[in-house]
Amino acid sequence: MIILVVLLLLGGGVYWLTRRRASRTGEPVARDDAAAAMAEAAKPMSPAGDPAQVVLSHLTKQYATVAAVDDLSFTVEPGRVTGFLGPNGAGKTTTLRMVLGLARPSAGTATIAGMRYDQLVRPIRHVGAVLEGSAAHPGRTGRDHLRVICRAGGVPLKRADEVLALVGLTEAGGRPFKSYSLGMRQRLGIAAALIGNPGVLILDEPANGLDPEGIRWLRDLLRGLADEGRTILVSSHLLAEVQALADDVVIIARGRLVARGTVRSVLDSLARPGRTLVRTLEPDRLTPELGEEAIVTPGPDGDMYVTGVDAAAIGDAAHRAGIAVHQLKTERPDLEEVFLELTTEEAGIR
Repeated sequence: MIILVVLLLLGGGVYWLTRRRASRTGEPVARDDAAAAMAEAAKPMSPAGDPAQVVLSHLTKQYATVAAVDDLSFTVEPGRVTGFLGPNGAGKTTTLRMVLGLARPSAGTATIAGMRYDQLVRPIRHVGAVLEGSAAHPGRTGRDHLRVICRAGGVPLKRADEVLALVGLTEAGGRPFKSYSLGMRQRLGIAAALIGNPGVLILDEPANGLDPEGIRWLRDLLRGLADEGRTILVSSHLLAEVQALADDVVIIARGRLVARGTVRSVLDSLARPGRTLVRTLEPDRLTPELGEEAIVTPGPDGDMYVTGVDAAAIGDAAHRAGIAVHQLKTERPDLEEVFLELTTEEAGIR
């Protein structure tokens, strides 16, 4: 027994001396996984993940007898903002959840840079997302919430302050999450999505709770990120804002694709062409001067709407007849009109 104790003491002494010598001479000392992870997090961030296509191919999600998403295919291109639109219950959130690996498709695929989300190495560096609002521990500060995400993703802690500044929450970063307004929570969610400096952003109703100034800020932010070459997919019910922001739109109803393309091409697809509001005191004299191609319908306050000929032709006809025209205003279909025409019959919460 005495010999065993002596041997243990000698072994411990040799191990202690070896560790001390290594610390003095700078020789490597083995580290556990936690220490290795901390060292990795301390390294400078690499550039943003390469912007990449998001490709949905025959994506389908069946819940019992309901097809939440039905054979949906479209592509989101880098360097562009794509608006993802549909009525309540259309399947937008379910679609985004499948893209992000949060729901398993019944059929079809959703890929980012040719890979499923769960195949991406360190996905926080490639994809940032906000789904169904931002959530955090109510007693944790905004800054600490972001630092937790930094640690989990192997991102330097200083990135938390960088994204707080980017979303305008620097002063509020030390306040608990429970004190945040809905708009502030949305900004914090966007900050969390940007922590990994990703090349792809997927946002579900990011403008919810933002005031007009906040909506303009969000528009400028997303437009700037797209101009850097990033891939932006945004679902929203703010159709006028999507029209002002997006390059492309995808519209679905009851889980099925009903329209996709550039904003202009989708607007031009509406059955009703653009019309011109004409304000004159002599509409009865002007109408026969417009020719057979013109279609005239009554407008508000005695004004008239003209389709079939453009504003220049209307002005020329009025000039030839010596008729005074007080206003010519060409009105083209907007995204709201297109959306309602394409989805009204298909709308409905399922």
